Amino acid sequence: MALKGQKSHLDSICYEFSRCFGIVYCSNFTLKSGWGNQVAYETIIGFMPRIVAASLIAFVCGQILNAYVFVKIKKITKGKHLWQRATGSSLVGDLVDTMIFTTIAFIGTISTMQFF
Repeated sequence: MALKGQKSHLDSICYEFSRCFGIVYCSNFTLKSGWGNQVAYETIIGFMPRIVAASLIAFVCGQILNAYVFVKIKKITKGKHLWQRATGSSLVGDLVDTMIFTTIAFIGTISTMQFF
């Protein structure tokens, strides 16, 4: 049985997933064949599914790790020092989120020297 906070966290993840899925789905639409800017549209929007997938994967992994670290720090501090739990778990979760997003979104599109 999920606690109230866990349920709202899961609802947030499900909302983000459905929003990202909708963006990817809508980005695959093609416009009328007579429209002269199709190439520009595909150049700009064509990269979007990769960005959305990277965002979704990074968000889920970062949030799961954030919750895991929060619970581990709570056990270590015996339920005290809320600010340490919140700051420490957010720091770890956000760092992993950024690393995963950057890797999935941009690896192979820029040189290794630019990446690091």
